[in-house]
Parts: sequence; C-alpha cells; structure tokens
Amino acid sequence: MREGLAGQFKGLPDVHYGEGRHFVSGNMGFSEWTVTATTPVGVRVEVRGTDHYEFLDGKVIRKDSYWKIVEKQNCAQTVPNSSAL
Repeated sequence: MREGLAGQFKGLPDVHYGEGRHFVSGNMGFSEWTVTATTPVGVRVEVRGTDHYEFLDGKVIRKDSYWKIVEKQNCAQTVPNSSAL
C-alpha cells in the first residue's frame, strides 16, 4: 500500500492532506479531506475527497474513494446580488 500511495503522488512533492473529518455510523465509516499540491510545472491543485468504508468483524471489507477537483472562482461573480432577488 505504501508503494502504491508513493507512486500516486510521485510528481507532487509538496502533497498535503488537510481539513479532515472522520466519523462512524454502525458498520460504515466515512473520511472527508482536502488534498493540496503543486505539479512539476507549477500548477496548484486542490481536490476534495471522501472515503467510504464498510466493516465486518473489525476489518475493512470495502472501501470506495471519491475525488472532486476544486475550481476556485470569485464568489462575487457566482452569487447573485441579493437586491436583484
């Protein structure tokens, strides 16, 4: 597993996981996080993600991961003016 993760982020030497939230409900576990990094050509990357786990007898029997690339936008341009509503 360590080698797989190392290979996944080989070109992102400053990769950082942050903004983590983790919780369990019954036999399910959830982890939310943000990954930030810079590509070798200097492009800044920010990705939001979540991992969903299913447990049985104290072991992980299923894990699904979902990633979403975050695009930063000027909020003033994306939120309508409240006086226009």
